[in-house]
Amino acid sequence: MVENLASYLYGLPSLDMAIPYVLLGVGSLGVGLTAMVLANLILKHATKSSNVLFNKIKQSAHHMRSRPPQSLQEALGISKQGKWREFREKVTDKTSWLLPKKLFTNSAYLSLTTILSFSIARFCLVTLKNTPAALVSVIAIILLMSQVFSAVIYQKRSKYTEQIPSAIRVISTVLEDTNDFTRALENVVERSPEPTRSLFRRVLERLNHGEQRKKVFGLIPKAMGTGHSIMLANVLEEGYRHGVAALPMFNTLASQFDTMHKLELNNKVLLIPSRFSSVLLHIGVVALVLLSTRLVPDAMKYITDNIGKSLVVLCFVSMIINIVTDKLWSTVEG
Repeated sequence: MVENLASYLYGLPSLDMAIPYVLLGVGSLGVGLTAMVLANLILKHATKSSNVLFNKIKQSAHHMRSRPPQSLQEALGISKQGKWREFREKVTDKTSWLLPKKLFTNSAYLSLTTILSFSIARFCLVTLKNTPAALVSVIAIILLMSQVFSAVIYQKRSKYTEQIPSAIRVISTVLEDTNDFTRALENVVERSPEPTRSLFRRVLERLNHGEQRKKVFGLIPKAMGTGHSIMLANVLEEGYRHGVAALPMFNTLASQFDTMHKLELNNKVLLIPSRFSSVLLHIGVVALVLLSTRLVPDAMKYITDNIGKSLVVLCFVSMIINIVTDKLWSTVEG
């Protein structure tokens, strides 16, 4: 019996031989889970995307048929440079859900992203000797830092979405009782928590200083950064001009903000488990690699061979896919 047990143990693979298979198994698990999440997302949005694409194709065909001839375009001063600028703005608008425009003017985001991208790319090139991983890691770090900084912006935006309905109802009540828009704004400043209080205080101060109302109410979309904030600015301007006559618009807008807040809460509840599992999975892969290289000094060679290089690249690709799918699911139009 002892001889059989000894022969069985002798036939088991050593720890050095098992490490690449363990890494391959964990990497395959991560890729499989990511593929399942991505397939679910594609299935969920396939019908909507196809309808949108079909409508855009029809619109493009209509625009091409109705486009004026080249001679008329030159006479009207429609230059290629203007078309390129318009195309670039459309691209940045379409990708703003993934990389918000505000980040490109944020010095903290730019500096931290540059430092981290350079450090990890250098590690992949020098230590791991893995050029594809270095390239993919730069994209992953850019998206990861975008998600971190966007979370801060989202927290502030969600506070606005939560607080604005109460502020609108205060304006509506005071405006109905007094027909005084300035007093309605003063009540909002007195009763609202931050950051809504500071926003309406700036609006009230600039109105009292005699600035143009279009410019003053334009502060609201800049601060909130949502589609509903543009509607709020327009409704406030109507209330400033017409007083009590604009009350129905305030009531409708408050209901729309309530719906927006409920959608964001539902999205947050649905996304928390998937975000937690995704973060746990990626941390587990990194911890396993670091632990194996600490316990077994020769384990580094398994990360720098062909299989190990492929696993490192797949890890960064998995991170990119998870960030993109999380952005798509967490986006609430408004």
